[in-house]
Amino acid sequence: MPRYDLYCTECEHEFEVVQSIHDDLPTLCPSCGCDKVKQHYPTVASKTATGMAHLERLITEGKKDSQKLARGEDRATSDLVGDTPNKLKTG
Repeated sequence: MPRYDLYCTECEHEFEVVQSIHDDLPTLCPSCGCDKVKQHYPTVASKTATGMAHLERLITEGKKDSQKLARGEDRATSDLVGDTPNKLKTG
């Protein structure tokens, strides 16, 4: 059975309910009795191998881009700045 995290917007009481997905969630706070109960969706953070590999690839590409920029090999930057001849231009 699923577990639902609920809280009262009036008294800020947090509680959980374990019940069937077919049943209605409670609408009354067990602490103060008001009808301002909302479902609370906790934030979950996870770190996956795929995500870390993607991050490492982005960091590596960023370092390569920085090195190209420092050598004046970045096409867009050298065209705009007009400092050194663009080594990537052909013809």
